Amino acid sequence: MARDLDVDTSAAGAGLLAAGQERMSAIAAGVPILPEGAYISAFSTVVRAALIADTAKLSGKVTAGLTATGPSMASYDTQQALNTATLST
Repeated sequence: MARDLDVDTSAAGAGLLAAGQERMSAIAAGVPILPEGAYISAFSTVVRAALIADTAKLSGKVTAGLTATGPSMASYDTQQALNTATLST
């Protein structure tokens, strides 16, 4: 059973880091320019402000996720090793 639950933490960690870095690149690209015009200008201003605020929050979450990936994978490895004997019976 232990083999059934084995996780390749190196691959999982690399995948999480790659996904986080891809999101950080998207965040760094900035908020897209929205359409302007007399009839939509006010709406575009509100949407842009919301996108900027959400992007700032997302940046913090992605940074926290990137920071936690290494320790999380190491912790999983440790727990997996400790549980191997129990799951092997």
